[in-house]
Amino acid sequence: ILAREPEDSGSFWFAPLQGATAARVRARWPAFPDDVDTVVLLERRDGEERLYLRSQAVLRIAALLELGHPLWWSALARLPRWLSDAGYRAFAASRYRLFGRVDSCALPSRQHRDRVLA
Repeated sequence: ILAREPEDSGSFWFAPLQGATAARVRARWPAFPDDVDTVVLLERRDGEERLYLRSQAVLRIAALLELGHPLWWSALARLPRWLSDAGYRAFAASRYRLFGRVDSCALPSRQHRDRVLA
């Protein structure tokens, strides 16, 4: 996300799903998952919050980063959630075979460290 985000936009912030930030969001959003094996996007716009999970989060992130044509993401977002989430889970289950496994996560650069919340 950071590599694709417009330079100096500061649009995306990151937090572990086990941390204090996630606990505060979970208190406001009962649908927030307890498992750490998913992608969650909390979007704040015009004073409103919207929670996206799994495939819907990935599609919204891709749209916000303007990856590909907007009609593509819009069409995929209209799929029934059970179908798009099935695709998300299938990809998640095979991601290590496709891209390999790493022993550690990359540390954020100095300019991005303040965007990682507890």
